[in-house]
Amino acid sequence: MYILYVDESGDTGVEKGSTPYFFLTGVIINTHEWNDIYENLYQFRKFLKEEYKLPITVELKAFWLLNDDEKIYRKFGLTTPKRIEIFQKALEFISSLSLQIINIYINEAGKEKLNTKKEIEETAFKFLIQRFHNFLED
Repeated sequence: MYILYVDESGDTGVEKGSTPYFFLTGVIINTHEWNDIYENLYQFRKFLKEEYKLPITVELKAFWLLNDDEKIYRKFGLTTPKRIEIFQKALEFISSLSLQIINIYINEAGKEKLNTKKEIEETAFKFLIQRFHNFLED
């Protein structure tokens, strides 16, 4: 059996000020490996806390690590080079785990064709579930 965690990035808006993209990402984990992955993730977050003083409860977001427009990480004394270092370490960590990642990307033109937030969400989820199904069939 597998677990599929889903998260989004961007938004489904088509009005001015909306992001030009909408992503759905699914992380597929075998239930037999879930505890090990969870423990590894916890240890990685403890490492970030010890090495960079980044609290375990603070969310890691690639956009914030690379840009930090909201100054989320600066309050922990993380300079741009340190944030990039954390980003690289996070990528290395994720690639070491026994999991699969699937993505759906809808760009601005696709959002305009789909027209409504509901159509954008439904289309993205339909494609994500299809990719999950394909994974299960392989």
